[in-house]
Amino acid sequence: MTEWIFNLKTKLTVLVMMLCSLCVTKVYAVELGINECAVTSGQNINLRSINLTTDDFKPGTDSVIYTINQDAVFKCYMGYDTQFPQLVFNQGYFSKFTKTLDAMGLGFRMSIKETGNASSAVSFSWDEIKSTQSGNELRKEFGTKLPVGTTERKVRITLDFLYTKAYSESSAVTAFTGISNVLNIVP
Repeated sequence: MTEWIFNLKTKLTVLVMMLCSLCVTKVYAVELGINECAVTSGQNINLRSINLTTDDFKPGTDSVIYTINQDAVFKCYMGYDTQFPQLVFNQGYFSKFTKTLDAMGLGFRMSIKETGNASSAVSFSWDEIKSTQSGNELRKEFGTKLPVGTTERKVRITLDFLYTKAYSESSAVTAFTGISNVLNIVP
């Protein structure tokens, strides 16, 4: 009888240890791959001197005073799923930048378009861009969906600077400091 109880105790102890080891084992979900994008070529968008005279322009949302076109190439790796690329504004930088432009009576609108795909143009209005002043993150999908794997695409970014309200002499000279990664492309 004692042998039977001893065997039962041994079997129960081993069973409890096996159950406890199962409870302690952690299970992790592993992603198939990380979705990421990087701009692989293109230059900084440089703002040259913009000279205004009050008799050439009338304030308004369609009063374009200066246009910049910038081409860039980006490469994305999609480990799983297909998604549209998104252009994301750096909220910290654009909050200060838009306040300064607004104080000068200027603004800008922007569009991004995949090269060779006329229907993929996406626009950002001055009002949308100004919303970064209040802490809103601005992002929009553009182009065509990115397939699983590595894809390289070309885009053109267009900035149209606008004369939004009456120009004042006190805002004649303003320097904008450069910063990296003010516009990012993400999946």
